[in-house]
Amino acid sequence: MRLFVLFFIFMVGCSNTDVNDSVKKSIKLSYILDMKNRIFSEYKLTHDGDVVAAYSTTSIFYIAEKNFSETDYSGIKKKLIENDWKFIHEVNGKDIYCTRDNEKSLTIARPRNGSEEFNNDNTVVIRGDKQWNIGFYYGTGIAQDCKL
Repeated sequence: MRLFVLFFIFMVGCSNTDVNDSVKKSIKLSYILDMKNRIFSEYKLTHDGDVVAAYSTTSIFYIAEKNFSETDYSGIKKKLIENDWKFIHEVNGKDIYCTRDNEKSLTIARPRNGSEEFNNDNTVVIRGDKQWNIGFYYGTGIAQDCKL
C-alpha cells in the first residue's frame, strides 16, 4: 500500500510538470500569434512552421516581395515601437528587434537580390528570393541578440 501511495505521488508530480510545460508552450505560441496579428494585421503572412522546444518557441512566416515593400515595412516599424519592441541592430539584411524583457525577439529578413550570395549566418531566419521572412522567438536563451 505504501508503495502504491509513493507511486501515485510520483506520477501526479510528473504529470503536473508535463501540464505546466504544455501550458508554458501554449502561452508562448499564443503570444507570438497575437503579436503577428497586431503588427502585421494588414498583410497576409504565410505560416512556414513552428519549433516548440522545452524552453523556447519559434514561429516563421513569410510574405511575397510583391505584396510587401520598404514603404510597408516603415509602417511596421511604427507598430513595433507601439507594441514595445526595440530595434537592436541590422546584420546582413536582417533587422533584429527585442522586447524589453529580452525573452522575445523578432527577425525581419529582406529579400535577397538576384546577384547576392546565399548566407544563412547560422540563424533560423534566412533571406529568401522574392520574399520577406519573419521569425518570432520566445524563450530563455533564444533571444541572444537581445543581450548585446
